[in-house]
Amino acid sequence: MSRTVVGGMVRGGAAGGGMLGVLLLAAALVLTPSRAQATSFPIAPGQRLVGGVSTYVTREEDTLADIARRNDLGYGQLVVVNRDIDPWLPGAGKRVTLPSLYLLPDAPRRGIVINLAEQRLYYFPPDGKSVETYPIGVGVEAGMTPLGVTRVVAKDVDPTWHPKTVRTLLARLVGKRALEYEVKGRTYVYSPLVTEQDCVTTVSESFLDRVFGGSLKPMLAHFVEKRKLTRQDLEELEQLLDGYSNSTKKTMKLGGKHEHGRH
Repeated sequence: MSRTVVGGMVRGGAAGGGMLGVLLLAAALVLTPSRAQATSFPIAPGQRLVGGVSTYVTREEDTLADIARRNDLGYGQLVVVNRDIDPWLPGAGKRVTLPSLYLLPDAPRRGIVINLAEQRLYYFPPDGKSVETYPIGVGVEAGMTPLGVTRVVAKDVDPTWHPKTVRTLLARLVGKRALEYEVKGRTYVYSPLVTEQDCVTTVSESFLDRVFGGSLKPMLAHFVEKRKLTRQDLEELEQLLDGYSNSTKKTMKLGGKHEHGRH
């Protein structure tokens, strides 16, 4: 399968560079059926435009991110043409413009073509009679935020959050199924759907998988080597490990007796 990248970075079949590698990886992922559903258009020889512009009327629980995902659109692409709509709390009954009209890239129509400026992937099947298109982004799934050099340019005493900022945060948490809400008059009442322990467990497991490959041993060794542990810390850690070891042994013994009794 051929690959062509257009839009300011590479034009033609040759490809290289870190960003390109990430985008091509994204291309491989989105072309996996379980990952995404493509928007497919029939095309004729010489045709430049495909698709069209339509509208969608929001429901109370919608966000622009949800709408973009369901309609094969990029989030940024949707926000740009709907600037007057709150992306995270649009509310019910808002008319959202869906910009699904695409100018096909000026490139050979074979295999994968990526338009970097548009952040969109086009796939031209071998028969040349159709095109599939997907929104893409630059990044690595579940990757850590890169480190950088920053500086403080201003400080505010007792800063307050703007109501829109709070609404955006709450809408994101609702979208992630961490909160639920009910409307009482003109008031939104939010309730948690997960416990604090659930959050701690999820974050801990994610950290362990991303940083230490899911293994406890290198993580423990890292903190023992890098952090200054007091004698009390070491004693408590030893007690914790001994307690876990004894508990495991008791469980194994009980299991063995149970199996013996069955025979």
